[in-house]
This record gives sequence, structure tokens and C-alpha cells, in this order.
Amino acid sequence: MMNTRGTKKGGKKKVGVLESLDYCKANTKQTRSKKQATKAQLLPYLTCSICQGLFRDAQTINECLCTFCKVCIYDHFYFNKNSQKCPNCSADLGGKPTNKIVSDNTMQKLVDILYPHFKTKDEKIRKELYAQKMIKEGKDPEKENMLKREEILRNQEIAKEKENEANKNFLLLPCNNLVDDAAVMKALPSQSYTTSAKRDIKYIKRFLAHKLGDINWEDIEIYCYDQRLSDNRDLSYIFTMIWKQHKMTKLKPEEEQRILVLHYCKKGTFKSDT
Repeated sequence: MMNTRGTKKGGKKKVGVLESLDYCKANTKQTRSKKQATKAQLLPYLTCSICQGLFRDAQTINECLCTFCKVCIYDHFYFNKNSQKCPNCSADLGGKPTNKIVSDNTMQKLVDILYPHFKTKDEKIRKELYAQKMIKEGKDPEKENMLKREEILRNQEIAKEKENEANKNFLLLPCNNLVDDAAVMKALPSQSYTTSAKRDIKYIKRFLAHKLGDINWEDIEIYCYDQRLSDNRDLSYIFTMIWKQHKMTKLKPEEEQRILVLHYCKKGTFKSDT
């Protein structure tokens, strides 16, 4: 029988529940503190054995799992062409030791997390060396950056042009240059349209006949400037080979919008300037 102090009649002490919990907590804290490693303890495992510095772009040999800086390990085998062994543990790597080297992103991330200021310092030094190299080669760093920005903008413009090639914007207007002014066709409710650049004139004629409602598509003619367009010509061809060519020599108000302009009229009513 146990008394309130947690001892038996014979005087032999028995540990209480609360005392046991306190002991377990204290023991767990000690165990955790033993398991936690400090930066100083980890440093030897994050140091390159060749340069004695922290890993830069860590590379690991998959035969022996020794890790080095990328520059250090490749320089070692470059300047020691007959060497076929790991410079750290002397493991035999065969005839082509560099084939056994792989990038170790996990190790490098660990270095960058524990020592972030070294990564920042390295990037700063790399930028300074890059600027000095360009100056030695007779290049202006600011000019080089400007050229890069211009190249990015140029690539963006090219991408935009490719997008415009896929879809073409155009204006569809009734033609006023006719033999008889009474033959002018009515205007559409909307004059601006967007469609695939591969659509041909036959498609545009059918669209017009559907919108106007009182004419057959075969009785419609479509012009770009004074050139009648055949049914099989697509918008991409018309814009590149006809519209742009005229645009170089003669500008009209609607062309300032850089949108293809097409005019339509009834067959046989167009009055040519020539």
C-alpha cells in the first residue's frame, strides 16, 4: 500500500506518475540537444577539400559521394590528366573520371540556407568581374545592358507580329469610285472586323452577301486600292503583297491606323483611274 509520499511500508521508494513525467521531459530535452548540430559542426561537411572553402556549385562523385566545388573538381582533372582517383578519398573512378561527377543541388541549397551572405557576396563579385571583363574587351556594361533590353523588346515585337499574322484586322467599306454614283452599296453596321489571316476573298464575299441580304456573293467585287482581288487570295497575302507595297509609296488617312482596308461594290460598277 502506497502512502501520500509515494513510498511503501518497507521504506523502499516508488516513483510517482508526476515525477516520471518530469523525468521523461528532462531526458527528451537532453536527447534533442544532443541531436541538434551547430553550424560549426556542419562546416567540415560543407567545405571543399581542394580549396578549403564553402561549396560553390556543389558537384558530387557518384562512386564515392565526395563533394567539391564545380571549378575545383574539373580543374583538378583538367590539370592532372592522368589522374583517375578522387582527390579526397583516392577511390578509383576509371578512365573517364569526369563522367562520374554529378551536380548536387541539395548540398548547394544547404550551403546557401546556412550561409546566405556567402551567396550574396559571390553574386556581387561575379557581377563586378563580368563588368571588368567587358571593359577589358572594350565593351561598355551600360551599353551592353541597353542592347540586351533592345533585344528583349525586339523579340516582343516579333512575337506580337506573329500573333497579328494569325488574326487579321481589316476595314470593310463600300466603294465610292464607281461608274454610276447610284450604284453605291449600303454600308455595313460595323466596318471593323477580325478574322483568321488565312480567310480568302470568297469567304469575305459570302459574309458580305449574308450581311447585306439583297445580293448574291458572286455579284460582289472586292478591291484593295484599285486592284480587284481574286476569290482565292487570302488576307495574309493581300496585306503583305498589296497593302504594304502601296503603303510605301502612297498614304491615305485610313492607312494611318495600320489596318487593312478593303472596298466592295457590285460587279462591273468600279471605275478605274487608268
